[in-house]
Amino acid sequence: MPNSRSDSRKPAGTRLALAPSPGTRTLNTEDLSLILVRKLQTTLDTEQLLTWFLEGVAPLLGELRCQFDSPQIKTSIGDVEKSRHSASYNLTLEGNPIGQIEFRRASRFTEEELAALEALMGCLIYPLRNSLQYHEAISAAMTDALTGVANKRSFDYQIHREVAQARRYGSVLSLLIFDVDFFKSINDTYGHSAGDAVLKQLTTVVEDSCRDTDMVFRLGGEEFALLLPKTGLAGALTISERIREAVASTVFCYEGQKINVSISLGVACHEGNESRASLMERTDRALYSAKHLGRNKSVLADNYQDFREQTIEATGPVTF
Repeated sequence: MPNSRSDSRKPAGTRLALAPSPGTRTLNTEDLSLILVRKLQTTLDTEQLLTWFLEGVAPLLGELRCQFDSPQIKTSIGDVEKSRHSASYNLTLEGNPIGQIEFRRASRFTEEELAALEALMGCLIYPLRNSLQYHEAISAAMTDALTGVANKRSFDYQIHREVAQARRYGSVLSLLIFDVDFFKSINDTYGHSAGDAVLKQLTTVVEDSCRDTDMVFRLGGEEFALLLPKTGLAGALTISERIREAVASTVFCYEGQKINVSISLGVACHEGNESRASLMERTDRALYSAKHLGRNKSVLADNYQDFREQTIEATGPVTF
């Protein structure tokens, strides 16, 4: 339940006055509570939940916007920046923090309106808790437990979505697939715990070398993928080499032992009406070619040469 509130504007001393049209039944908080309870129990989508709540309380409180912030999700409904007056609440349920919610609107809240809002939030708190638990479960199912990056299930979903958009709108999309060179040897020499430590440190190095829009996935074992939306061939090659060089120059350590690590990468750019299966197959072939050419290389799909031996005509700069 809401355990604190703050209003950025002091409410006026006027009371809530509803002026319904002739023949229209006036809704009170009890009426709205019954409506909200039935409706809010039908979704686990947090944004949909908040949208329905705002629509439900509108007959009493007018048009509201809100911003919700929790460890699991942060979202806004409506343009909160354009609303001058706000009421904020820290939400808890059975002693457990849920998050902070802030309601905004153009006019000031009266004390009676705030009391009505707080009463109606009782209909929101349990569905909101359930939606956050659902979001947390989905996030866990889509996240690799060892490295913390997205997993193969998430990759399958995202590449389907990105390729569909590229085919429909003609947008640019590139894919990188890479794995750790001689990873079995690392496990055999230093142990599987050392191998796990290498993968976790590798993930950090890769993420630090990427842009915010790049998506990193662990496909399984020592194999990873990067989806690069709105990135052409020149940009993808630049990012690939940036990552490869960063990994090669990093000192990987496990229990005081230094481990030399390098990666091989296949690089491909989505072409025309190409399917995701074709894009992945071309990138995979490039990766295996990088291995065949001696490892610690970036290889372009359908060319199968070490990137450092190629002369690529840049189609535009890549920005970080």
